[in-house]
Order: sequence, then C-alpha cells, then structure tokens
Amino acid sequence: MKNFLNTISGRFYLSPKLLKEQLSELIKALLLIFFFHFGLYWLSETYGWNVYPHSKVGYVLLYSFIAVIFTSWFFGRRHLNLLIFSYLVTFQIVGLAFVLHDWTVIPRLLIPTFLTYLSLFLFKSPGEYLLEQKEKQIEEISNRIKTLKSQINQYRQLLHETKQRYNQLLKEKQNLEQNLKNLNKEELEENLKKKE
Repeated sequence: MKNFLNTISGRFYLSPKLLKEQLSELIKALLLIFFFHFGLYWLSETYGWNVYPHSKVGYVLLYSFIAVIFTSWFFGRRHLNLLIFSYLVTFQIVGLAFVLHDWTVIPRLLIPTFLTYLSLFLFKSPGEYLLEQKEKQIEEISNRIKTLKSQINQYRQLLHETKQRYNQLLKEKQNLEQNLKNLNKEELEENLKKKE
C-alpha cells in the first residue's frame, strides 16, 4: 500500500535491494569499459596497433563520443536509446574519416566505441530500472482501477436492485393503504347502516 500511495503522489520508492542491484550493474559496466579501453590503449602503445587514438584531439573525440553513448545508456533503455545513439556516433566517426581523408580514424575511434557499446549493452541502466519500476507501478495502479471499477459496477447493480425492490415495496404499501381505506370506508358504511 505504501508503494501505491507513493506512486499516486508522484514519488517512486526505491528499495535498498533494487538500489544495490542498480549500483552493481553500473560499477560492472564502468569497470568493463575501463578494462577494454586500457587493453586497447596498451595494445596501441606496446605493439603500435591502430586501435586507440594517439593524439589529444583523438582522445577528446573518443571520450566525447563515449560520454554521449554512456549518457544515453544511463538515462534510457539500452535497446532503444543506446542503439539510436550508437548508430549516430558510428556514422559521425565514418563521416569524420571521410572529411579528414584519414582512414586510420575509423579503427582508432570505432573499435573503442564498439567495445563500449557491447559493454553497456550487457547491463541494465539505472534509467531502465526506473522505467521498469514505473511500468510495474502503473500496472499495479491500472489493476487497482480495474478492481475498483468492478466494485463500483457491483455496487451500482446492488443499488439498482435495491431501488427496484424499494419501488416494488412502495407500490405494495400504496396498494395496502388503498385497500385499508376501502376497508375502512366499507366498515364505516356498515356501521352506519347498523345504527340506522
């Protein structure tokens, strides 16, 4: 009942278990992203592979793309928001390679962002947890409304039956009163006749 009242008042109750689960998913996703990026940086620096940016501009571009992807994941659903922004970022990277005429930009920026997509796609975001909780609460409210509507319909039916019974009893009462008046008149007339 407390959750139901909090939902109606506009607040959404977060249980400690749900909060702990959200934080653990967030930490796992961030650690996985960090290890992927560290591994790519290490491969790029140690073996000279073109899988991570080498310049400050490349770092800024990569981290700005990752910030957009992470923000879209954090506040929305991974199957909707994350995919939309992932496509946008991928096309921006390919477009940047066309504009700069430097095809090494694609592996340097696309591989880390692709691994970021995969890392984030594996875990539920806090926004997704909240949306699921809101959907559950909305479903609870709609179920409650359905039960209340059925109760209202039952009470209306009962009220209708009670009104019919009341009208029937009222007619019977009027008939009995009329019969009583008729009987009283007849008795009165008989008494008058006897007295005469």
